[in-house]
Amino acid sequence: MHKSQAIKDKVLALREGISEKQSSAWTKDEKKQLAEMFYNGVGITEMAIFFERSEPAIINMLDDMKMYVKRQRHRVASVSSACKCPECEYFSGGKCSLGHPCEK
Repeated sequence: MHKSQAIKDKVLALREGISEKQSSAWTKDEKKQLAEMFYNGVGITEMAIFFERSEPAIINMLDDMKMYVKRQRHRVASVSSACKCPECEYFSGGKCSLGHPCEK
């Protein structure tokens, strides 16, 4: 088996299963080493392999340590819920039935 295949197998095993370390608490030394690796540009997957923890576990610890900012998806209102008052079909009596304040 090639080295790259062994790495792929290890990553898949971490993603699919629960390693022994995943249920144990992070030590001070592990946190320090994680911080060093993060600042040195080591990737999440590489850190997961090194610490024998899942990628989400690495991200969650970095987040707890205020080192990693999770991206937030911004949801866009659907066209049907966008109020076009007073022209919209929901406009009646100076109000929008969707709850939007309407102007005449």
